[in-house]
Amino acid sequence: MTDPTAPSAEEKIRRTIARFCHFTDKGDFDSWVRLFAGDGCFVLMDQEHRGHTALRAFIELDQPPELRGMHLTTDSIIEIAGGEAKVSSNFIFVADGRTASLVVAAGRYHDILVEVGEEWLFARRETELVGSVASEPWGAAAR
Repeated sequence: MTDPTAPSAEEKIRRTIARFCHFTDKGDFDSWVRLFAGDGCFVLMDQEHRGHTALRAFIELDQPPELRGMHLTTDSIIEIAGGEAKVSSNFIFVADGRTASLVVAAGRYHDILVEVGEEWLFARRETELVGSVASEPWGAAAR
């Protein structure tokens, strides 16, 4: 018999997506990398980072403490077929600006997640930017 309190596949997928933001913003890169399947990849601005070693190297360079802010992901559309899910979500990245918070970037994530044991992990997360990345300094550089 199924446990009625057990999270659904969709809830587990949403949790993975939320953890991506929280782990990025906290600088918890060990946990961030574990959100990806072993051969999973992250694509940002036509640069693909595949596998845990490459992912770790990427996130350390991309998110130093002085450039961190808050990633927000919303409006996820999830389509599950078997052990794979295709997800499209909107996102914004907000950080300190010179006089107020600044939307640094906005866009969409196009994801493929796979079921691995009890978890749903990113097989591929691709970023589509909408508009340009802020040219105004943000984070510690803005202070």
